[in-house]
Amino acid sequence: MSRKRLKEDTKNQPEVDENTKQSFPMEDILDPKVERRLLLKLDFRLLSFAFFSYFTSNLVRNNMQSAYTNGMDKAVNLDSEAYNWCVTFFFIGYIIPQIPTNMIVARILPKYFLPTAEIIWGIVTCCISLSKSPGTVYGLRFILGFAQATFVPSMVFIIGSWYTSQELGTRTAIFMAGNQISGAIGGVIAGGINLHLNGANGIAGWQYLFIIEGAMSIFVGLCGYYLLPNYPHNTNWITGIERELAIARLERQGKQIKSQKYTWNTFKNVLLTPYAYILVIDFIGVNIGNQIPLNFSIILRSMVIVVQIWVSIWYLIFFAVNHGDSPFWLVMLGSFMVVLSISVFPVLFAFINEIFAADANTRALAIACINCIGNLVPNFISVGVWKVSYAPQFFLGKVVTFALSVVSVIVTFICWVCVKKKFHLPCSDVTEVFNLPPEEEIPVDFEK
Repeated sequence: MSRKRLKEDTKNQPEVDENTKQSFPMEDILDPKVERRLLLKLDFRLLSFAFFSYFTSNLVRNNMQSAYTNGMDKAVNLDSEAYNWCVTFFFIGYIIPQIPTNMIVARILPKYFLPTAEIIWGIVTCCISLSKSPGTVYGLRFILGFAQATFVPSMVFIIGSWYTSQELGTRTAIFMAGNQISGAIGGVIAGGINLHLNGANGIAGWQYLFIIEGAMSIFVGLCGYYLLPNYPHNTNWITGIERELAIARLERQGKQIKSQKYTWNTFKNVLLTPYAYILVIDFIGVNIGNQIPLNFSIILRSMVIVVQIWVSIWYLIFFAVNHGDSPFWLVMLGSFMVVLSISVFPVLFAFINEIFAADANTRALAIACINCIGNLVPNFISVGVWKVSYAPQFFLGKVVTFALSVVSVIVTFICWVCVKKKFHLPCSDVTEVFNLPPEEEIPVDFEK
């Protein structure tokens, strides 16, 4: 695609500044000072929204347990079976729209789509405080899951649409840290609300929990209309030389910027190449490895295999010592040892963004499929092997988790070999804008 064609396409895109029609010498576009300015804007606006959205998303997703133990069970007549159905209905709503909505986000303006989704899930969370029966909670939890379904895969896709391979791991980890931090302090927030607001103005503590956390989501969603960008070619606060740089630095790595119409080639890139299947298995192995810990995220970019070997060793110890009936000290020690597994999620999402970088539609579809199946399968496995009735030994759960952690190590190695050999890598039919030489041929220092 020529630069002239880019300008013609850009003219038809919303929020395009007229000043971006001018072109700049390549040495000016590749100026490290301009790049630092661009990254500062992106880090402040895009990552701020991503982090706090994930923070509030996790709060409202997981606040049922705190509400249930603080009076919601009696007020709404929720027994343990009804509580499990609340969790199930959220999960059903979460899975159904995930793939189609992420396919759509590649072709619409995420600046409006994602903040609106967050405002919707914030309003729904507030409405749960008014529930009088289990059926009402079921319906609202289903809508909550439906509204949140697109968030994680869409944010991973958008982050991958702005940052280079060298930057993706760190930025994805910052985004996903919002989830871990909310998990760490969500109980503290719930406890504080119940302690200080329970009964105030005739409203129960569990109701305040839904109102306050729903209001937090609405606030973050409103801020998102200002903070969140669209894509490099149609974001109104990235203009002129910064816009040309944003496009150029991704195209020099072979990444397609603009989404085209979906074709059969899009689906072939996902279904007829091995990477989606390999990464789904890897995702499942990593996901199931988080049954004991779920607390922090740290980037360990080139150490996926090392981390999973470490996790599998500890699960081997768990079920080998005393036939799974682990002593207290071993449970505590092992829980801290396997938290490293959580660090692998940002790395996996970075891998997906890079492997499917050649085609924007393929990348959107792959992220959604891998995230959807990678979350769906471990939940069904956990239901069967981590039953509460198996406590405290959880022997079967530890054996299965150990086995899947080993599988994760193997498929990660297979994926590395396939990428290194460039075996059936996903491709694009579209020639992009600047036709820049490969990254290694450009004599510019882009170190961060």
